[in-house]
Order: sequence, then structure tokens, then C-alpha cells
Amino acid sequence: MFSTNKTIRRTAVVALAAAVLGLAAACNKGGGQTVERESFNVPVASVSETTGTGYTEVTGTVTGQTAVPVATKLFSAITYMGYEEGDRVKQGDVLVRIDDSDIQAMRNEAAAYRAEAAAALAEVETVVAQSEAGLSQAQAALSQAQAARDDAQADFERAERLAAEDSIPRVNRDKAELGFKVAEENVARAEGAVAQAEAMIAQAESKRPQVRAKDQQAAAKDQQAASYQKYATLTAPFDGVITRKMAETGQMANPGYPLYMVEDDSAFRVELAVAESLIKFIQLGEPVEVILESADGQETRTTGTVEVMGAAANPGTHNVRVELALEPVDGLFSGRFARARIPSGERSQLWIPAAAVYYEGDQAYVWRVSPGKVVSRAPVEIGDEQAGQRPVIRGLSEGDRVVAEVQPGLYAGALVSTAAGK
Repeated sequence: MFSTNKTIRRTAVVALAAAVLGLAAACNKGGGQTVERESFNVPVASVSETTGTGYTEVTGTVTGQTAVPVATKLFSAITYMGYEEGDRVKQGDVLVRIDDSDIQAMRNEAAAYRAEAAAALAEVETVVAQSEAGLSQAQAALSQAQAARDDAQADFERAERLAAEDSIPRVNRDKAELGFKVAEENVARAEGAVAQAEAMIAQAESKRPQVRAKDQQAAAKDQQAASYQKYATLTAPFDGVITRKMAETGQMANPGYPLYMVEDDSAFRVELAVAESLIKFIQLGEPVEVILESADGQETRTTGTVEVMGAAANPGTHNVRVELALEPVDGLFSGRFARARIPSGERSQLWIPAAAVYYEGDQAYVWRVSPGKVVSRAPVEIGDEQAGQRPVIRGLSEGDRVVAEVQPGLYAGALVSTAAGK
């Protein structure tokens, strides 16, 4: 079985060879004609090389010049979150409200304590005022009693002297003595009234520090509660845009945990991680070319000024943090991808005419011309146009020749009738 199949395959090969030879013979018999290539009269340019400043592109992301997290110091439920990512806000706009019922209860309690203290202080003042009025009356009564006593004492001394001389009856002397004793008792009572009034004032005055201390404690409690209550309403710190929303209404807010991220988009910057070997090529205050790339591949060029350079490299990556302040351009927004071109010494660059390039899809091509003036298609990677020329990244070498201006109908294998260099 195996031998039979092998014989069949050998027979087929011989037959195919005979057919090919027969076709070749028929062609030779017909005259052996050769297909002629079409010739195109097109300008041809040589790939040129220049030496200039070399660049290394470092990628980064555009952010606002200032970015601030909005957070609270309360552990409580979120009752309001008024904005979404991308929304614009004005300074002072209310962003978040936190349930502050517990804090309000503390403030109400403090207010009640302060009211009690105020009432107690008013009572003290009333007692002091009444006691001071009583003291004035007691002091007046004492002065009158002392004057009456002095008069009674003088009457008694005179009566005693006259009685000793038998100039008055003994009974008159005794009456004078009794009047003097009564006057002394009246002075003693008046002095007691003065002392009592003074004691009442002292007692009332002694309550003032206690009442004031209670008021101060309540005021301190209220002040502490008020300081926390301000974190129940969070506002925008400046005009800007909400770049991140990190919570939702109904969730619990945690002290220090950001709820929003707000960026000041009046100015932008790019933060880069630059290899330490490139740091020597940039200085603070120097301009750096920045290329902004959009999602559809469109590029915008602007300038960034070196504002921040890290003092040391990251020990893991050996990169140094560098921040560039961007000049304003249309379409600048936070999160946009950016490439910064860091100068890195001199570098050779190949160039071809911009008109020599054509595309099929995303792939760039040129028509390369051989020494025999035969055209072939060559895929290339090129850079952005500069003064009618485009830099060649890969695909060509110095001295290669290309069709300088793409012509319709040109195809691989065609000839060019001129190879004049540009």
C-alpha cells in the first residue's frame, strides 16, 4: 500500500515538471518577450544627516498647580455631596454637609450651662446690691446710734456729777445711766447689722468665681463644639474643578479621609520622574519643550519652566522628581498625557522632505530609489514636520535616496527617469 502511494506521487511530480517545461518551450517559441517597467519622471532626494541638540522624552501627567483634598474631622454620616467629578466650583461653594446633630446637642447643653451661670451670676449681683443697700442703712443707723450713745453718755456723766453734789435727785441720775446703757445696746445692735450686711456681701462675692468658672467651662465646651461644627459644612477652598469624588451621600465620613479633591486649574504643571543621568541637562527656571497628546493622537506643543527639582533621587528607580509650570494653551486640562523633551547632549538626525511621506492607515511609507533607479516601498517611523522636513527615526540610512514628492500611480518595481538630488 505504501509503495503504491509513493509511485503515484512520483508520477504526479514528473507530470508537473513536464507541463512546466512545455509551457516554457511554448513561450520561447513565441519569441521570449520581456515585460518593460514603466518610468516616472520624479524628483529624488538623498537622506541627509544633521548634528544638533539631542532630546530624551520623559512622560508625565498634567495636573493643576494646586490640588487640595477636602476632608472633615468628624465621624458622622454624610448628608449632602453637591458636585461630581469635572464640575467647576467657586471659592466658598458648599461641597459637603455632615450630620452635626451630636455637636448641636453639645452646643445646646453648653448654652443651657451658660444660661444657668448667667442666672446664678445675676442672683449674686442682686444679693450683693441688696446687701450693699442694707449695709448703707446699717452704717447710717450705726452712726445715729453712736451719736445717741455719745449724747446719752454726756447726759449720764453730767447727771452723775450733779447727783454727787446732791444738785439733782438720785432718780434722775439713774434715768441718765439707763439711757446711756440703752444707747450702747443700740450701737451694738447697729454694729451687728453692719457686720451682718458685710458678711452677706462677702458670701455673695465668694460665689462669683464659682459662677464665672461654670460660665467659662460652658463657654469652652461651646467653643470646642463650634470648632468641630465648622467641619460639618465643607466649602471649596478656591475657584477650581472637582477632579475626584471619593464618597457618596449616606456614607460615614472618617476624620482626615478626603471626600473631594479640588484643583486650581487657573494654572497647570507637569510632574516628571527624570532619570538622574539627565538632571545635569536642566536647571531651575529653564524652559523645556512639552508635547501634549490627546486621545485622538493630536499633539499640542507648549513650554514648561522648571520650578521644582528634587534634592535626591529615588533609591529604587534612580529618578528625580521634577515639576514644570506650563504656559497656558487651548485644551489644557488636568489628567492630560504629556511628554517633556529633556535636552541630552548632541545627536545626529536623518531628514527627508515632508512631501516624500505617505500613509496607509497609521503606517508611514516612502518610495526608496535603488542605485539602479528602481523604486521600492519602505516603511518608516518619522517625527513631526519641521520647516518642510521630517526627522527619520528608523527605516532609512544616510545616503539612501527617496522620491521627494509622492506621485500618483507610482508602484514598487517602477523606474525613475531622473535621480537628481535635492
